[in-house]
Amino acid sequence: KAQILQTLAMLIGNAVSPLSLTYLLSNNYVNELIMGVLPLSQWKDHALEELLPPFVTLLRGLVMTLRGDGGANCAPLLLCRRQRTANECDHEHENENERKRSETYMPLFHAAVHVLVSPLGSSLRDVDGSLVRTTAMNAVLNLCRVTDPDVRSILIGAVHDDDDEDEDDVTMKENDTS
Repeated sequence: KAQILQTLAMLIGNAVSPLSLTYLLSNNYVNELIMGVLPLSQWKDHALEELLPPFVTLLRGLVMTLRGDGGANCAPLLLCRRQRTANECDHEHENENERKRSETYMPLFHAAVHVLVSPLGSSLRDVDGSLVRTTAMNAVLNLCRVTDPDVRSILIGAVHDDDDEDEDDVTMKENDTS
């Protein structure tokens, strides 16, 4: 599996033609591969040791591709749509349109954040996790520099979702103390 990640990272990193890059990223296979690695808890320690370095290298390569000249055409290929769960839809008004019942997400961003904050985001060769976590942080920060409006809206939405959760936590703590 690590060899597949390494090979894909090299292919994407060395693709010079926008058509080749589009071909590599089409059909959602890269997104499925990224989400297939998560959650990290599904892997044993020795598998994570081999898997994490090429995985974050792939993530970084994809982000750098997005920031490059041909990246504007590739951004839609790294976005996915999914239906919201029943709990998420219950919080919405019943007369909201279908767009509110589904959401766009970016597996690349989700995976980079997951590796960054996960206690499993290190390998035995890199005891303090500085290589893996630094590369994941690099991917997140460089995603923030991507100018594509769809990518920006996902990143802004992630920040707002996090703010909403923080407000809910504060409200729950206030209710607990009263």
